[in-house]
Amino acid sequence: TMHAAWFDLGAALAGTHRAPVLTPDGSLEPGSTVGLDLASPLGDSSFTLIVGISAINAPFKGGTLVPFPSLLIFGLPTGPGGGITLTGTWPGSLPSNVAFYFQEWIVDPAGPAGLAATNAVKAVTP
Repeated sequence: TMHAAWFDLGAALAGTHRAPVLTPDGSLEPGSTVGLDLASPLGDSSFTLIVGISAINAPFKGGTLVPFPSLLIFGLPTGPGGGITLTGTWPGSLPSNVAFYFQEWIVDPAGPAGLAATNAVKAVTP
């Protein structure tokens, strides 16, 4: 179950198994733990985490790139079983009612342009 601070925006792009799923976790309270769980990606592959402070909803590689890319973290491994959870500490200095958008794009030869994508999620600071 997603916390009230998170919203599922859809826009996943199917790959080898099916559309990979991004499930966020965390209250977004300052200093709290946040997690991004990736389920059903191609195993032994890599993915890019895309973070934005606005949405662009642009056509990209046969799918939809939801976040306007403010931060790209390339080369994250999916692992042999596929799924992985990224965890971290939410910053303590953010104002209320600020939105962040997250989506993960996975290297997957079964995707339309060699990529699959998770649903996008939006986080709004409390």
